[in-house]
Parts: sequence; structure tokens; C-alpha cells
Amino acid sequence: MDFCRGLAYGLGEEPKFRKVDLFRQIQQGIERMAVDREITPVFILDEMHMAKDAFLQNLAILFNFQMDSSNPFILVMAGLPHLKSRLALNHHRPLSQRVIMKLNHRTLHIFRKYLIQNSLELKLCLNYHS
Repeated sequence: MDFCRGLAYGLGEEPKFRKVDLFRQIQQGIERMAVDREITPVFILDEMHMAKDAFLQNLAILFNFQMDSSNPFILVMAGLPHLKSRLALNHHRPLSQRVIMKLNHRTLHIFRKYLIQNSLELKLCLNYHS
């Protein structure tokens, strides 16, 4: 729950006491950032291979709102390779099904090169049209 309280503070909210109210408050804060301020919040969670099952289940609940219609945030979960096998377990399937992109070290390196190349091409294009 400390993570959720810290997340609420980070979104500029005074954290609610009850878990259900706190989750709703975080979801509304994310939606406000995405809709009103046109900012896509990025949450980066490292060492997720060490996360407790309850924490992973809370993530699935916390980030489960209007997921079919839009993604108002980006969640990056980084961890050792066995994180992938943990997310494949039945009780973590709700979280795993929401993962749009799964990268390992090798594919991440290739993806990074792709982003850098396309970023340079976009900058060249923007400079050309300026």
C-alpha cells in the first residue's frame, strides 16, 4: 500500500485511507493527466522479479480501467527473465494480458536502435519542413 500512497502523492493527490478509494483516486489522477493536461504518465517499476504476488495482483486491479478503449499511461516493468514465467501463472494472467509489448535484453537492444533511427529520421523531417 505504500507504493499506492506514493503514487497518489506523485499524482498530486492526498491519499485516501481505504484501498478501493485509493485505487479509484489513482485512476482518476491518471485520467486527469491524460485527458485534461494531455500528459501520458510513465511508471517504471524495476526489480519486478522480486515483487510479491499480492503486489502484482494489485497492479492488475489498479491499472484496469477503460483498458479496452484507451491506454492513458505507460507501465514499464523491468526484471530478471523469470518475471516472464511468473506473469504466465494463472493468478497473474489478468496483468499479463494487459502487457502490450514484451522485450528481453536482445530485443530491447534492437528496439532501442529502431527508436534512435526513427527519432533521427523524424528530426531530419521536422528540420526539413521548418
